[in-house]
Amino acid sequence: MRHGVQLGLAFVGALACARNEYFVCNGDDDCTTSATQGLCQPTGSCCFSDDDCPSGQRYGERGPPSVAGECVQPYGTTSGATTTGATADASGTTNNDGETLSLSSGTSTSGENTTTGERCPPDWWDCAYGIRHQLLVTRSTDDPLTSIPVLITLDATRVEYSQMQTDGEDLRFVSLSGEVLASESIQWNFDGTSLFWVLLDTLGGAQDGLWLYYSNPVAQTPSDLAPVFGAPFEAVFHFDDDGSDATSNDNHGTPMGTLALVQGQVGDAQDFLTPDARLSIGADESIAGLFATGGTVSAWMRPRGWGGGDYGRVVDKFADDVGWRFYVDAMGRLYFGFAAGESPTLTWQTVPEQIELDVWTHVAAVHDASQLAAATLYVNGVEVELMDATVPSVTASPSDADLELTIGNRANETRQFDGVLDEVRFTRSARSPPWIVIQYDSMRDALLSYGPAQHLDGA
Repeated sequence: MRHGVQLGLAFVGALACARNEYFVCNGDDDCTTSATQGLCQPTGSCCFSDDDCPSGQRYGERGPPSVAGECVQPYGTTSGATTTGATADASGTTNNDGETLSLSSGTSTSGENTTTGERCPPDWWDCAYGIRHQLLVTRSTDDPLTSIPVLITLDATRVEYSQMQTDGEDLRFVSLSGEVLASESIQWNFDGTSLFWVLLDTLGGAQDGLWLYYSNPVAQTPSDLAPVFGAPFEAVFHFDDDGSDATSNDNHGTPMGTLALVQGQVGDAQDFLTPDARLSIGADESIAGLFATGGTVSAWMRPRGWGGGDYGRVVDKFADDVGWRFYVDAMGRLYFGFAAGESPTLTWQTVPEQIELDVWTHVAAVHDASQLAAATLYVNGVEVELMDATVPSVTASPSDADLELTIGNRANETRQFDGVLDEVRFTRSARSPPWIVIQYDSMRDALLSYGPAQHLDGA
């Protein structure tokens, strides 16, 4: 899966054969033979009475290879030596904290599917999904953040790829309260590293996090979901292709000069190889006046040189003392320039040696032109001291609506960014310090702890 493929609700059909050509049930009626009435387990496998099994039930021979012909195990156990999740007896389940949970029988409805089975733990979002992991946020904030994208990084040490569909159609991200979360795949590599952006409703409490569910052989990839990067994001570039915008504004970039897709901080990135290299975004209304009432521009950068004239542009929407620009210089300083309707254009710069060559660095600039205040610059999630924190004397600025927005250069191609850029974002909101550091932690895989697999019976 590539950019734009998102995960969420899906409908599971009544009866299907899975990709591996084993039988999948969705109700007890699917497990009826001429001589025997079986039960449909929540994972879509039929089982039948067998006194030789401690549970009194054995999976049918046409079930998934991992369980076919095996005894049904108590909840939270596997057929091997490892036991995870909850164990079951006749009265209920016991979770890892020693709390006893009652078991339901018959029809269990949770989330997107209705599954008929003998038992289903009441805290399980949807028993059509046989495996889950709890992901907890490791950093808390004093003030809760809302609608915040976080990066999910999966690999073979964190999930059981063998229990997923090969294209990940059965992956679901669910809030701790049981709501399916909007998500977007930017890299899918079965058995390798897979990357997803997931939109958390809130973040800031001591127990924030989410659940990851999978192991549903008949789940389908959903479609027509709201984007992870909705308002106030105006344009977001993951660079998992030539320059698509991840928002619904369709501010897709047009490559100019010589660029190349390379490994980035988060999946792929754009390498600006020649003096005329740039990504032209155009002058859409959605990206006009970004800082008029508060805006944020951010990016990951890995410079190998200081660029055209030693002032390499990260982003530029500027001409003739109108607009704004975001760039670096040969002293390792980060700049944000803004035409505030006074001369000369206001420019805020960090102290030297904030940016290093050949090192991935997260940078951000936050400014509100409606306030008489200096811009705020961040490097690796931390607000950086400014050499001259000039305060604007006016709150009005000339319109930049007709100016082209470019990434990696300016429109006249004289200020190439000499290096690699990734996750360039434009937001019509003056993001707070907690927001900036959360995004920095998230994109370096330092925000979440990944819990072990918890298995439903037979998963």
